[in-house]
Amino acid sequence: MRIFDFSLLLAAEPMQRSLAVLFAAKTPAWGSHATSRGRFRDLRRFCEVTAAWTPVPRDLDEVPAALLRAWWRDIKGTQGGRDTFRSVSEFLRADGRLRGEVAEELARRVPVLPRARESFAPAEFERVRLVAERGFRAALRRIEENVAHLERFTAGEFAVGSQEWEVGWLLDGLARTGDVPRRRSGHVTANVKRLLGGGGAEATWKRLFLDRMEATSLGVLLMARFGWNLAVISDMPVPRAAPDAGADGRPTFTVQIVKHRGARMESESIPDTGADSPGRLLTRAIRATSFARTLARTHTGDRDTDRLVAWYVHGASPPLTDPSRRTVAGRIRFGLTAEDTAEWGKAAGTGAPFRRGRRTVVAAERREAVQHTQATYERHYLLPDKRVQAEAEPVIAAGAADALDNARASVHRAAAHLTEIGDPAHQETVTADCSGAEDGPAPLDDGGCGASFLLCLGCENARIHPGHHPRLVLLHQALTNARSVQNPSVWNRTWGEPHERLEDLRRQIGEGGWQHAPRPRHHGGPGNCRRPDQRGPQPMTTTPQPIRDSLPHPATLVIPAHLAIRDHGHLNSAFRDAVWSLAPLIDDPSQDLTSIDWRTCPGGFREPLRLIAWVFLNRELQATFLRARGRRMRGRLSARVARETVGQWVHLACWLTDRGVHELTDCHQGLLHDYALALRDTGPGRAHVHKQLLALTRLWAFDQLSPAPVGVARPPWDEYGMDDYLPATRSVGPENARDPLTPATMGPLLIWAIRLVEELSTDILAARAEAARIADAARTQSSTSAGRARLDAYADALIATSGPVPVTRRRGRTSLARSYIAALTGASLHQVQSARDRTHPQLVDLVTANPGPCPLDVPVTATIGERPWRQAIDLNEVDTLVRHLVTAAFVVCAYLTGMRPQKKGGGIAFDATSGRAGYTHNCRWDGVPSWSPGWGRPICQRLLRSTHAIPTMLHLTQRRLEWLERLIWLGRHT
Repeated sequence: MRIFDFSLLLAAEPMQRSLAVLFAAKTPAWGSHATSRGRFRDLRRFCEVTAAWTPVPRDLDEVPAALLRAWWRDIKGTQGGRDTFRSVSEFLRADGRLRGEVAEELARRVPVLPRARESFAPAEFERVRLVAERGFRAALRRIEENVAHLERFTAGEFAVGSQEWEVGWLLDGLARTGDVPRRRSGHVTANVKRLLGGGGAEATWKRLFLDRMEATSLGVLLMARFGWNLAVISDMPVPRAAPDAGADGRPTFTVQIVKHRGARMESESIPDTGADSPGRLLTRAIRATSFARTLARTHTGDRDTDRLVAWYVHGASPPLTDPSRRTVAGRIRFGLTAEDTAEWGKAAGTGAPFRRGRRTVVAAERREAVQHTQATYERHYLLPDKRVQAEAEPVIAAGAADALDNARASVHRAAAHLTEIGDPAHQETVTADCSGAEDGPAPLDDGGCGASFLLCLGCENARIHPGHHPRLVLLHQALTNARSVQNPSVWNRTWGEPHERLEDLRRQIGEGGWQHAPRPRHHGGPGNCRRPDQRGPQPMTTTPQPIRDSLPHPATLVIPAHLAIRDHGHLNSAFRDAVWSLAPLIDDPSQDLTSIDWRTCPGGFREPLRLIAWVFLNRELQATFLRARGRRMRGRLSARVARETVGQWVHLACWLTDRGVHELTDCHQGLLHDYALALRDTGPGRAHVHKQLLALTRLWAFDQLSPAPVGVARPPWDEYGMDDYLPATRSVGPENARDPLTPATMGPLLIWAIRLVEELSTDILAARAEAARIADAARTQSSTSAGRARLDAYADALIATSGPVPVTRRRGRTSLARSYIAALTGASLHQVQSARDRTHPQLVDLVTANPGPCPLDVPVTATIGERPWRQAIDLNEVDTLVRHLVTAAFVVCAYLTGMRPQKKGGGIAFDATSGRAGYTHNCRWDGVPSWSPGWGRPICQRLLRSTHAIPTMLHLTQRRLEWLERLIWLGRHT
């Protein structure tokens, strides 16, 4: 507890009292003494300012607005002054007497001055790590060597009277008392010096304890590894290892992280998996500080000794400047302060490491929020950091260059509209169709347009359909070729604007449609163009025949109207979209709506694959092609399989990109052979790889059906057979391939799950009902004088005896159990809140000083052995117990019935009409016969013949089926 004397402030007594009231109202929200000291210091500076003002205000309601304005002008130049003004304004705004201009000045926005914050450079931070590692590792090696000697002495391995025995005897005394034998003058005896090799700290107490700088080295290592700040490391409890260390004996630690700012607490699980793992550092820290905690308990018991960072001080130690950051227990000190880290940084030559070091870990190395919100991480760590800014400069510059290019392109953007087909009513020009020349750029008296055909692309009356694409492609190529032979300034002035419009049009049409636009064909003469009746019979082939359709327009729908489901037709995507929704193909309401995301496809493959995928979704494979490949090929696939098929194409594209192939036309048969072998060697099974290869066969097939084929090579497995590209057949499939639990594990688990449901469920369900009654009563009770009287008597009794106060704990915070007290006394929640805040504020202190349970008025009937399994069930543990009960029921049910956890949407049920018990899933009844009295063999035989029954369930014993009925009953009551 810290006392603040407001009578020492340089102000009149009324102002001192007013400030004391405001200060007391703010203190419950502060989590440390450092905050309260800083706020008191700000109020003292404010009082010094008011004392120098003429006339001197005697109370807060006499403070003029001119005083606040003058004070702001004087201190706004420094960040410390701004922080002081902000702190004092927060206090004074709570005083209702300050209104008008004074209130406006107090509401002034106080922005933070820009400050240069820089994390360590990689080389600097590595040096900090090395210095800390060197200091702590030497201390740990020294302590472990002496601990090993002490353990051998304790085991009796040394002969009594030998030098090793005498050294062990001195170490045993050092561990118990904290020192070695000394003379009255304080010097080490000559015999001890002879045995230990000297009388200094290294030869005496440092054999089992860390000193202050070594403990600081440990703190720096924890900061560099986990990104924890100094307060978290100083107050951190000893990490707890899991009860089961695993087969390798390596523990998993649970670390409690307490954040004083905001009174938050978090926990992390950190495994010790090897020499350089995060958990190994915690293991070493616990070993290095264990003797210090043991010695501290001899002075204080178990109070305030459960701290990770503990070190030894010999002789007179400096006074504590911050008792909240350090605990003293005899010669042992817990925690670290800023003075410790400053001295460590000065000795190491690195400067105080914690602020810059934590910024380095959070902003530069981990690049994620650590024990704070995303907004705090970005505002205080990421954005102000100079190192992050320097690393971001090239990225920002590249983005700015792209933005500039886009801005330049938008100046001369093509204004013509893209259409699917031409309109006969429109007038055709060289580059587009004109829908009306009246409001064009150069209308003529005769109704025509006098503008150049190059300006048509910038006119909103222009309409461009796929028939214009070939000539536009040729025009674009001609202008690009002219650029290489003309003077740049002349070319930009003459052809730059139409060329930019063509570039914009190219982006709108898409790379695939632009590259594969059909070129004008030149025939050798009329003899080369025969009528269909003049052609000879065509041989049947298993190669897909192309369909001479036009290329899709950017606005073309991905799913044609005749295939789209009416309920999902509005979700249809356009060809230009980056994500194609396949919802129009899905008619099953239970199936997830899937889509194809083209953003994951490498750029060089995206447009060709989009065109093939559009053909894949709009066309079917020919019957001759399907018959040649057997029953495994289908002409049209479901939405889910279609998405998986396109996903396999994208996977091939990524695989080719990793090998330096960036276009689909360069994917020859040899690459497909290598890719198939890679799938075979890494695939999970024969059926899965077969499905992947069929997807690539479809890629080749639908490319043949495309109006602009890319030229995908025919897969070798389609030509020479698929068996060589498939994994060997396995005798055991993936069904139930997971190893079962051993009987040594399953036996105790099942026994205790059965005991929990059979013996403890009655008490747990009764407690759950009582908890629901308490919540309902607290919510519905109205405020009455009788309830208020009982509440006052109850609160007075608690305050008089300082007895334990019923509390609840949620998310690491402890608060008054309002609902429990309301139900106990008959008062309303509003009355309990009023008692806590106004009439009985002492309850708030008792919540922290003496928190107590919330026992429920439910008899405990179950026992373990001959003793009750609980003295009473607490309100705070009801949810946990119910969750354990449901888990135990699931364990037994899964063991007895073989149900999978994936049976979501179903559950155990009982059919009163048929008398069958079982579980339901997807509107189907998987029945189990009920062996209740009157159930006979004929009904079992009828169940065997039922298509919805599971015959294997008939092998369940009488005991197991009784269990199913009990679980059904339990499910109805939970």
